[in-house]
Amino acid sequence: MKQVSITLVLQMAPGYREVYRIYLLLMKGLSIQGDLFRLSMKDLAQLYEYWCFLKIHDLMRRKYELVSQDLIKVNRTGLFVTLDRGQKAKMVYRNPRNGEVFTLYYNSLPKGDSHSTLAQRPDNVLTLKKNDAAIEYKYIFDAKYRLNPAYEGTPYWTKYKQPGPEEDDINTMHRYRDAIVYQDQRNGEYERSMFGAYVLFPYSDEAKFKEHPFYKSIQLVNIGAIPFLPNTTDLMDQLLEEIIQDSPEKAYERSTRPRGTKEYYYNSGKNVLVGSLREPSQLDIALKHHFYHMPLKNIVDHKLLTQIEYIAMCQSRKKFQGPGNTGIHWFGRVLDWKVVRRRKRSFM
Repeated sequence: MKQVSITLVLQMAPGYREVYRIYLLLMKGLSIQGDLFRLSMKDLAQLYEYWCFLKIHDLMRRKYELVSQDLIKVNRTGLFVTLDRGQKAKMVYRNPRNGEVFTLYYNSLPKGDSHSTLAQRPDNVLTLKKNDAAIEYKYIFDAKYRLNPAYEGTPYWTKYKQPGPEEDDINTMHRYRDAIVYQDQRNGEYERSMFGAYVLFPYSDEAKFKEHPFYKSIQLVNIGAIPFLPNTTDLMDQLLEEIIQDSPEKAYERSTRPRGTKEYYYNSGKNVLVGSLREPSQLDIALKHHFYHMPLKNIVDHKLLTQIEYIAMCQSRKKFQGPGNTGIHWFGRVLDWKVVRRRKRSFM
């Protein structure tokens, strides 16, 4: 009875909750439960899937602050690890340099994402919430414990000349990116929400794999493969760093757009031109004299000039420092436009 009273005090009294949690960790630490610790020798593929999630988390926590996690839970009966194929896990991080938030999902899709046809469940999804963007940028990292050794004389060797992931695993990444969509609750429209998809596979020679077409394809179409083992994490660490440091514009440009996208925006009656600002003084001049200028070469189709009805000026993060100073804050209706030589530009 005395022990129960102490437990209630530790649970309820202000400031004691964390002490009680640590107490449970120490007392119940050896009583760890969950499918993660009930693996048989034949479950190497599943073990590799678990390891990939935990190693991605390890790479992330070295550089970013862990805000919350639901992988390890403590209750009165012991320490529970919830990582298994029937459970979901989520780790949330914060970039201490700019406050941006990242979320790593295991065995689940971010809220709002779904499949319009058949069910899709990639192993790991990383979502990035960038300060200058209204949407989240999402990337799939799917663990595949398969390696084609590319024996000489095989079709794989003839095509790629070195070991790598299986072709059907790369095809799965294409399927994930196309099949997983986000439905806008305002208008009911579906949009493709995954910006990249990558196979993680067991291979140790990172330098050699950099010459593989499935690595080079990451730069081309943002779909490909990354070798990932306990002593082979450099390429994965570099990719994570790149996509996290991307600006919203760069993140969007990494994705592959449907053919005809440029023609659609040039010819479909879109009437707003979003223009960049070279420096803060250009914004001051534009507001004072009510005009905006840009190089004519930046407009691919000059017929677009006749369609523009509004100009919006975008303030970039590099040029406009401080909270609330980035993005679009000023726009105006076009009264007239003309093409002039740079030296003949006036404020009229």
